[in-house]
Amino acid sequence: MEAIETETQATEVTRRPRTRIGHDRSRFVRALEGLVRATDAPFDPPTLAVLADVSDDEYEAIRSRVISALAFGIDGVGNAKAPAVDVQIENIKAWQRERPTYYHWDEASIDALRRKLEALGPGCELIPCFAMSVQVKLPNGRLILINRRGEETKS
Repeated sequence: MEAIETETQATEVTRRPRTRIGHDRSRFVRALEGLVRATDAPFDPPTLAVLADVSDDEYEAIRSRVISALAFGIDGVGNAKAPAVDVQIENIKAWQRERPTYYHWDEASIDALRRKLEALGPGCELIPCFAMSVQVKLPNGRLILINRRGEETKS
């Protein structure tokens, strides 16, 4: 019997506070609670329940700040611009220096890669992965491989 009481007490402690607020506020609080669960954000559900007691003006100000902060945080996701070709080439060289000599390309190979990237046009992104070739993500999302001769390859 004692174990049952302990379980009941534990359940009451983990239960979310009940809020009596309008539909819009309720949805907003529930969405923030979901954000807490998904991201371990540093605010807790009892703090969110306080939104039930603030004035309409204060609620709108808080809601606006939260929406602005979220929008700022995810602005540009998926629309990031690829760095300039020279920056990407330097990044590839740095990546290669961290690996055995087998991965290091000579200057002629680097020049061939640079020419191929310039021919493909802006927005291409180099992804280092192999010794004999690099992946290139095209602006349309397609991935291709460019070998040390600056040619597109199949593997």
